Amino acid sequence: MENIMLDEKKKNIKIVDFGLSNTFSKDNLMKTHCGSPEYAAPELFNPSEKYGPEIDIWSLGIIFYAMLVGKLPFTTPSSDQFRRRELQQQIEKGLVNSHFKEMVHLSPECKELINKLIEPSPSLRLPLMDVEIHPWVTLEAKFPFHPFQSFIKDKPMRNQVIMQI
Repeated sequence: MENIMLDEKKKNIKIVDFGLSNTFSKDNLMKTHCGSPEYAAPELFNPSEKYGPEIDIWSLGIIFYAMLVGKLPFTTPSSDQFRRRELQQQIEKGLVNSHFKEMVHLSPECKELINKLIEPSPSLRLPLMDVEIHPWVTLEAKFPFHPFQSFIKDKPMRNQVIMQI
């Protein structure tokens, strides 16, 4: 969560530090991994597996969980030698009963959303389009989601923008 900032009015989220980011296209699945293992989707622990935008949905679920519960769902106090394997085992299980006990103060809609985001199977994970219309995000459709900016579809321009960041 170190790379998520608020603007001076605390109304807009700013995502920073794209130094280790990857670009994705639906025709070109990724194989390389970057980022903190605590935010990593299960498929990132399998070096032979290709992955797509579902890994970002998982990370969004981790961020929601951390913001609303006050801690990351998957952590380990182990030394570096055993840390990755222990984290991988926790992550592959997804949310378990102890996680739901920590979410007791959250609404049923919020718990459902987090559970669908932190889904170990990428094919069962909630797609971004469904996140945008989820009842918890829209407050039961009272506040529909409107993206702040449209996605840059010009690939060379998108890559140039990322390089400038």
